[in-house]
Amino acid sequence: MPFSLLRNQGDSPLTLPAPFKGIIEPGGARIFALSSNAVITALGGPQAIISGISVDSLSDSYAGAVDSFNFVQAMGAYDIAGGVAGRPADAEVILLFPAPRTFTLPAGLASSQAVAGIGASVAQVFSLRKNGVQFGTLSFAIGALVGVFTSAVDAVFAVGQVLTVVAPTPPDVLLADVGITLAGQRTNT
Repeated sequence: MPFSLLRNQGDSPLTLPAPFKGIIEPGGARIFALSSNAVITALGGPQAIISGISVDSLSDSYAGAVDSFNFVQAMGAYDIAGGVAGRPADAEVILLFPAPRTFTLPAGLASSQAVAGIGASVAQVFSLRKNGVQFGTLSFAIGALVGVFTSAVDAVFAVGQVLTVVAPTPPDVLLADVGITLAGQRTNT
């Protein structure tokens, strides 16, 4: 059975037509149980393939990963979520994530999200760490229910490296119910 990998290397989400359905986010990909020519034809032919989209043939070794006409995400978005119900304690680790595969949290942490159920009475800064070393922050302004991420560098995590998010010292007396989703990219190595 032939397999194909459709990659979205552009800047905008790619909406897939029937029979595929779904969206491939920028940097994402899908595997199809079809030849590359069949995928191109289903997308509307070569003239419909826009800049930043590629279709590659794959070997039969991908057979175990794909059911007929279903597709899986081969690479792309890699989201990590965590949080704390109630008020975080002084320097509490509210997310501890040992990497099972290689991934990157991009500089600026675009698309990452953080919310609080109860806003802080004083500004609060959480530390984002790779193997105990800070690479970024998550800040909640006074009364804010939405946090702001900062990171000047891409944080690349290899298998076994540990991502932690550590609560501020001292903790705020009001800030509570903090939820975090870090939007990363899976790296195939």
